[in-house]
Amino acid sequence: MFKKALALLLVLVVFTTQASADAFLIEPISGSLKSGDSAELGNVARGETIRVVMQRQSGTGFQWDKISFDNSTLLSGWDASFELQDKTIIAIFKIPKDAAESIQRISFTLESNASPVSKENFSVYVTVKKNLLSASMEGLKQESEVGVATKFKLIINNESIAPQRISVKSSLPNYWFESASFEVEPLQTLDVNLLVYPANYGQRNFSFSVKSELNDFSSNFAAELAVISSIRGKFLAPMFGLPFFTISLFPQLLVNAFLALL
Repeated sequence: MFKKALALLLVLVVFTTQASADAFLIEPISGSLKSGDSAELGNVARGETIRVVMQRQSGTGFQWDKISFDNSTLLSGWDASFELQDKTIIAIFKIPKDAAESIQRISFTLESNASPVSKENFSVYVTVKKNLLSASMEGLKQESEVGVATKFKLIINNESIAPQRISVKSSLPNYWFESASFEVEPLQTLDVNLLVYPANYGQRNFSFSVKSELNDFSSNFAAELAVISSIRGKFLAPMFGLPFFTISLFPQLLVNAFLALL
């Protein structure tokens, strides 16, 4: 009789442990999921990578150690993996650049090494969009002086739950503007001052090119810069172009240009 009661107690303990083992979401949304529950994470763009961060603590005295994925819920080209850290366990989903716009359900199982019966199933939903970036620029027509840095303000808005990475180039020479890359955090707006260093005076028409490094988003902006001359600028001119003056004067002018940099 005692053995039967003990066995029944053990069964009840196991059942209780299974019923109360939850998934506690931290990012991209916060909340808790019971076994079999699902959560809507939000919008994501093609080519991006989603990181679903969860606590390792299950709420029942043990930790989650592994994530297994239901491949039947992953479309062709999607890649799923997990990363184990001290206090968190992270499900990572990489979306292909040619993914179709859709609402995607992904099922996975959290497992614990502490007890073989500690397994719980969960699902998340993501809405895949072609693009969730937008870009704009301010001050596209400006005046400046030779050698004086001029700021062009770039504004990037990321409406995705995943980070994006963009590159910015221009049609200017490299010594006027140096190409750069920036990461835009999920659901954030990034303001960046792009610095142009005019090397010659006169009217300069050029363009900025903003592109995603993860998908096919791109945007171009036409800009104008009226560069006026200055004493310092005149001295610097020999450093950025071929001489149109008497060649015998070039060494002297080059020395003046170096002095102007001091």
